Amino acid sequence: MPPLVSIVIPVYNGANYMREAIDSALAQTYPRIEVLVVNDGSSDNGETERIAKDYGERIRYFSKENGGVASAVNRGIREMKGAYFAWLSHDDIFLAAKTARQVEFLQRNPGFGACYTDYLQIDAQGKRIREITTPWLPREKALKALFGRQYINGSTMVVRRDCFDRVGLFAEHLRYTQDMEMWFRLLLHFEIGRVAQALAGQRVHPEQGSRETQPHQEEARQVLDRLFADLGSKGMLAAAAVPAGSAEERARRHIWYGRALSRGRGWVVQGGEELKKALACWPAWRNPARFHLLVNRLLPLFRRWQRLRVRTVHRIMTGWRSLAGKK
Repeated sequence: MPPLVSIVIPVYNGANYMREAIDSALAQTYPRIEVLVVNDGSSDNGETERIAKDYGERIRYFSKENGGVASAVNRGIREMKGAYFAWLSHDDIFLAAKTARQVEFLQRNPGFGACYTDYLQIDAQGKRIREITTPWLPREKALKALFGRQYINGSTMVVRRDCFDRVGLFAEHLRYTQDMEMWFRLLLHFEIGRVAQALAGQRVHPEQGSRETQPHQEEARQVLDRLFADLGSKGMLAAAAVPAGSAEERARRHIWYGRALSRGRGWVVQGGEELKKALACWPAWRNPARFHLLVNRLLPLFRRWQRLRVRTVHRIMTGWRSLAGKK
């Protein structure tokens, strides 16, 4: 008999989209799934609960006091009966073959603790916006890459249940970055694989929280600072190791981290702080931090140009499709 897969859907005030999420989970072609909906203290006059209970015994429903996404996901993990855990945000969707493809991958590759997929971005009505292709990297390169950008989408992940016995559950004190922090912890012990196919839909809509808000960035910076120090002290990331040698070596550590923050995540101010630390360590004229600080000043202009180009192409394509539809 194939192993049971537990799909956990944490939800807070999810009346707008959660029905589509639940339907997509129940429509999986994989033969053995259970769907757990965890209501994280919704304040919508019982609408979220009413929708969940419409499904009867087709899902397992749990209600708890509001404690944040991580606490709702952890409740699902504690209640799940499956050998594999899948996370589905209440406003996202799974494509029908997602679970089957990922379980097949993990059974073929027993050394991997989890795997993710490429995904689609969809609008509020569920229409496709674009496809996001993700990279796959072995453990140390993956750890490096995650400092630069969050390329693993939580709604695309399937994790072996026994991995949580090794690394613990999601950090409930984190409000915005519990997923990123968990992927780092998993990578300390396991390889994370990729299924090279878009098998989930990430919904982009006005109600969702932004990852560009100041509280999110402040929390993410604190988490990344701690992880950078921890990985360096444990010898898990060569770029983060604190050198006992010259000022130049210490400066290059700050340069690497500063470039990851500014070029990878677009945090020009935070990246600049690390580059200035590099100059303080090693004030020589040949310190590359001087050049990277100059590039930092130009990055906002380059990113604005990129956004303008994307918007222009989108308008042209939308107009072309509209004309083609009229014909």
